[in-house]
Amino acid sequence: MSFESTPGYYGVIPAPVLRCKNLNGDDKCLYADISALTSKEGYCYAGNAYFAELYNCHERTIQRRINALESEGFITVELIKSSGGTDRRIWLAAAVAIQQQVAKQAPKKPAAKTKTLSKLTIYPDQLNYEAWIAWLEYKRDEHRWTFKTEKTELTAINKLIKDTSGNQQQQANWIESSIANGYKGIFGGNNVNSSRAPTHHDIAAELNEDYWNN
Repeated sequence: MSFESTPGYYGVIPAPVLRCKNLNGDDKCLYADISALTSKEGYCYAGNAYFAELYNCHERTIQRRINALESEGFITVELIKSSGGTDRRIWLAAAVAIQQQVAKQAPKKPAAKTKTLSKLTIYPDQLNYEAWIAWLEYKRDEHRWTFKTEKTELTAINKLIKDTSGNQQQQANWIESSIANGYKGIFGGNNVNSSRAPTHHDIAAELNEDYWNN
């Protein structure tokens, strides 16, 4: 073996390996060489022939030492079949444990919030759907309020359609104006004149509606 083929980094023998009474000195030295060779790819891919030449011993001796390290739980041997035969990867048990721990601690992507604004799945044809969803978003974001049941939402939609005679542009205008003024309810046309804010009667009616919706 030439000097250039030897690893240019150092090996490490952890205390548990060093103090293990079931391993001899050569087993522990082999662990150090394996640890040095894992520095490049994260695992050691050297074969028994490489270590046999390094230690000037038979390949069966190297295999026994690898088996001893694996039986003590200090390394993990992975055999991977390929077109050229079977490749062996030797992982340090500590590295495997660290990888598993990192995987457990990796931040998980938060699940998307799937809570829908509307309770309905089918809407009346006379309703301006985009304007209505904008109103629901406004109520949720500004007043922390949503319809509790399909019935109460449908009642509010039917009232809006009735008050606007099914005119979708008028619905959009009313909703836009109510949002702009910070109203808790939809006011427009017969509900409130454009020149004045909602009266206490309007507010009382709105509170009464909120009570039954909740």
